[in-house]
Amino acid sequence: MALRVAARSTPALANSRTAATSLVLLPLLEVLLLLSVAASMRLPDGVLIADAGLVVSSAGVVASGGVTAVTRDRALGVLADVITTRPLSLRYWVSRFAPVAAFSAATSLCAATGVLIADPVHDLHRYALTLLCAIPLAIVVGACAGMVCCVAAIAWRDPFLLSNILAAAFPVTAGVLLEHAQYPVVVRQIAGGLPLTWLVQFLRDATSGAPAGTALGHLGLELVVDGLWFAAGVGAVLMAARVMLRDGRTLALM
Repeated sequence: MALRVAARSTPALANSRTAATSLVLLPLLEVLLLLSVAASMRLPDGVLIADAGLVVSSAGVVASGGVTAVTRDRALGVLADVITTRPLSLRYWVSRFAPVAAFSAATSLCAATGVLIADPVHDLHRYALTLLCAIPLAIVVGACAGMVCCVAAIAWRDPFLLSNILAAAFPVTAGVLLEHAQYPVVVRQIAGGLPLTWLVQFLRDATSGAPAGTALGHLGLELVVDGLWFAAGVGAVLMAARVMLRDGRTLALM
């Protein structure tokens, strides 16, 4: 029931025209934009850049969608009951992230297919790797990052502050246009602790013929970073619940 309610309350699926625009038109426009940027900057392998952009976009959709759902609950005044009674309720958190994860998967399918069509060599191996490996992992990454962003949705005056900052930072830190190794040392160190950086690098490795050990090593780093972010999000939610129980604070948006 919670999943059905959450899905029906998703603005992008409000009606058939909105759904068609959100699921088909916008992803294809995103592909055209990424390919145009790569061509205008004369960057090599514009198809890889488009795939990397889709991976980052998939995670961003999940993170921001989860934050939007939690913020809606906060505005309705129902979030406080959940946070103070069962802050880690699996049913609640799944119902907030699962619909937007399904939406992200559907849009990514359309976008990845658009990239395949635009690819001069129509590389099915790259298409399968992006669609069956990178994008599903990106959706999980988005949920992990979304848990951290939900701290703002729970307790901060601006519930979208964290998600907006990360949405702007991820395309840069993940290395969509430039490979992670080409950044200055300080930027590389910061980006190495953020989600999606090593996932995009894994995609680059796997499509460029890098040794399997190198690619899998980067994938392992991504999983470690995501696990730490998820743990941080869970810890922050528990801390917010304890503060509310101790101080009797409410979560109404002012």
